[in-house]
Amino acid sequence: MNRGHGAALHEVHRVAVDMKYGIAASLGLALAFVTPAAAQSVQSIAAVVNDEVISVYDLERRLQLNISATGAPTAPEALRQLRSQVLASLIDETVQLQEARRLNIGVSDADLQREFSLIEQHNNIAAGQLEDYLRARNIDKEVLVSRLSAEISWRKLVFGRLRGTLVVSDEEIDEAIARMKRDQGQTESMLSEIFLPVDSPDLEKDVRRQAERLVAQLREGAPFGAAAQRVSRGVTAGSGGAVGWVQSGQLPPEIDQALALLRIDGISDPVRVPGGFYIVKLDNRRKLLVADPNQTEVTITQIILPLTGGADRREIESQISLASTFKQSIKSCGDADAVIKNLNPSGSGTLGTLRVGELPGPFRAAIAKLTIGEPSVPVVTESAVHVLVVCERVEAVAKLPDRATIADRLELFRLSMMARRYLRDLRRDAVVEYR
Repeated sequence: MNRGHGAALHEVHRVAVDMKYGIAASLGLALAFVTPAAAQSVQSIAAVVNDEVISVYDLERRLQLNISATGAPTAPEALRQLRSQVLASLIDETVQLQEARRLNIGVSDADLQREFSLIEQHNNIAAGQLEDYLRARNIDKEVLVSRLSAEISWRKLVFGRLRGTLVVSDEEIDEAIARMKRDQGQTESMLSEIFLPVDSPDLEKDVRRQAERLVAQLREGAPFGAAAQRVSRGVTAGSGGAVGWVQSGQLPPEIDQALALLRIDGISDPVRVPGGFYIVKLDNRRKLLVADPNQTEVTITQIILPLTGGADRREIESQISLASTFKQSIKSCGDADAVIKNLNPSGSGTLGTLRVGELPGPFRAAIAKLTIGEPSVPVVTESAVHVLVVCERVEAVAKLPDRATIADRLELFRLSMMARRYLRDLRRDAVVEYR
């Protein structure tokens, strides 16, 4: 989904942060029961990557983690396809670790401890209790350490070695600002993705079935980010599938069509595009560079006409009738204060200054179109009838990010693309023998 990624300037910093901490955020699903393989599997070889062995034992342990993460069925055909994907992931990790060693980039105990702490935080495990947690569930800690080591070393390589080579020009910043202004008001969608490649035509049916099973599990409540990190082969897998904000027309048309059918938090059916299948989740929608009315600040005075517990219809209508008379007598907040002083209703007075989005829904609707000093229609709650008067309003303003922020986002986005190409080149140059 490269065109979509190119449009995601507004969220690329978050993607980069997730790239830094992504594995810890969703390891809960991966902390699953791992059955030790038979003794002979330890000696069997699944693949050799630049003379480094990936054993069948390693493959089966990681396969079990992925099965637990996605709830994948264990039918022979499904296992065959999933095993191939897991092996591809292990090959990627191997070349990443080899490149890190070549550049003298290591993983220290302190690095691992920081990741363990993040895992504990994100999975509600008491501090310092991760090993007990793993032991109680018969989880092989080395599987976790292996995955973390590849993640940490690659992160150090990308952020330490590649970032220093990046330069964002003033012209690029100007172009980004012009593009934002040009597209102001267009609808943007925040989405997450899972990409399952179809590496050859004979795998089409297998991958489609896997995608359909995964969609069913996600719709039943399986965490999208954890599933993306375990099975997605897209560039965003490390960030739990987070793509960020993209505009209609900047994605493949098949993805645009799927997004148009979704509500917030909806999961698409598998979408076939060149190269494989996408599953997308709509996280949010907004208008580009259009102020959010919920961020408008208002200073409000309210008049409360209380209702007795279990008030009948006659009492409610009486208080509504009284509240409606304020339409004629209140033209300002000073008038509202005079009414409060005269009636002395308990709890009445200023609510202070707050954002519109902080008000209960009925209150937001009541003040939405009020002019300053105009009383609202009566708002009935369980305990009272309310009349709201807006004394001040400071409209929210949509602002362009400053140049430094835009430069940082452009740099981080380019960094993620460089990392993708770097890994692609390492895979291409590696000597891989399958056994």
